[in-house]
Amino acid sequence: MTGFAFVTCLIPSASLAAATPRAERPTYTLGEKWLRSDGAYELIRIEDGRYVFAAGPGQEVHLTKDLAVTKVQRGQAVFEWSPPPALAWPLEVGKWGSSPASWSDRTPAYLTWTVEAYEPVRVPAGTFQAFRIELILNPWPYRESQTLRLWYAPEARQYVKVEAALILETGQRSRFQRMVVVTAPTDVQVERLAQARGLTEAEARQRLAAQWPNADKARQADHVIDNGGDLATTEAQVARVYAELTR
Repeated sequence: MTGFAFVTCLIPSASLAAATPRAERPTYTLGEKWLRSDGAYELIRIEDGRYVFAAGPGQEVHLTKDLAVTKVQRGQAVFEWSPPPALAWPLEVGKWGSSPASWSDRTPAYLTWTVEAYEPVRVPAGTFQAFRIELILNPWPYRESQTLRLWYAPEARQYVKVEAALILETGQRSRFQRMVVVTAPTDVQVERLAQARGLTEAEARQRLAAQWPNADKARQADHVIDNGGDLATTEAQVARVYAELTR
């Protein structure tokens, strides 16, 4: 795979440079804890240059020293890629990188990460300013790409939020207190995907066929939003779900 990057270098003023958000890489010591909605994860060991946080037997999160997720285990369900991406610190909006990797089932893939934004994010512990990091895994030969989004809050020195399309597929539903699934009729999905990606109808249907059926996802959800209608109808459902989640 060949790629080209064009970079324009500007010399910012001292005041602008000072205002640019950035986060230095944190370091952790044994015994430190990350408080998450599914429990308190304690740093139980550091091995092979990686942090291993655990919330109990068979419930672990493995991170590189750069805080790249390399493995998540919840009982028998294991989500893993190797080698993990090498995040470039300090974090700044616009930074990105890519590298070859393999998925949990050893499927070869290419992984790209991007620091997309620095924004407020609301979680049960409060509201934090956080860097939104998007990781896209493109398996090869052809399979539907998968996306993982992480929010790193410098104030908390940890990830405070995660969004992943593979939460249900990899058996990680029990890690989350609430699950919201957005669905739409298949024909609507096909039409929107084809228009957004410039695909033929057959190509769009092939991509959707590689994913879990909406009905299977909806059965595991606490809230289901039907995105098959107009924008106003969808927004009303989102507002209702948000009110229920934050009351």
